[in-house]
Amino acid sequence: MTDKFYPLKHWFATLVCGPILLIIFEAISSNASGLAEAYPLFLLFGIAFSLPCLALYWVFFLFLLKMKTPPLTAKTILNVIAIASIFISSEIIKGSLILKVPLPYSVAIVLTSLFIRFSEKEFDVAA
Repeated sequence: MTDKFYPLKHWFATLVCGPILLIIFEAISSNASGLAEAYPLFLLFGIAFSLPCLALYWVFFLFLLKMKTPPLTAKTILNVIAIASIFISSEIIKGSLILKVPLPYSVAIVLTSLFIRFSEKEFDVAA
């Protein structure tokens, strides 16, 4: 059975981890305070602004699955799509803090993709 929910798992994990990394990055780079209280807002806005990206990501996932792309290649392509989507979204949204969002969220995309697995059988090139 194919786990067609990998994109949803990866998306959710990124939405949860991205704001945490943003808060950490901001705390290190400047004495930013008050961002931790904004975590629920980051989640809410993250969900709203990333739904179109999730749809695109899911389409590419299913296409790569159908093409029997090797898992490492598939994850790399999906990560590039997700990271590009973050940069495009932040360019559209604008704002003072939005300029700082792409880096921590990009790191979250890569890290969460390392921990969330999909079955080797799903992308079995020999099958």
